[in-house]
Amino acid sequence: MTETASQIPAAAKGATTVVIAAGATTADLRVPVPADNTVEADSTATATITTGDGYTIGTPASASVTVHDDDLPTVTIAAAAAAVTEGSPAVFTVTPTRPPPRTPPYT
Repeated sequence: MTETASQIPAAAKGATTVVIAAGATTADLRVPVPADNTVEADSTATATITTGDGYTIGTPASASVTVHDDDLPTVTIAAAAAAVTEGSPAVFTVTPTRPPPRTPPYT
């Protein structure tokens, strides 16, 4: 298991044995991707079949998934009123989906 960033725990990386049970046609390799509160770039996790006894390596011999970071809030904006009169402020409400993980200001 390889990964381009830090979202997969070190214990989940490296050589892993997957056993396909007798009579089964597939087996799942499950790689944990724990949630955290760290803002980080998206990364790529790749699993690759390596040489072993009792099988030959087919094509494709690897598969990848993108691990998207979910720690930045989504921010929306809404006008308090559709129109204002000159001399009155135009008021907008900015709302994050959750508290920001870092200190503002945001631009």
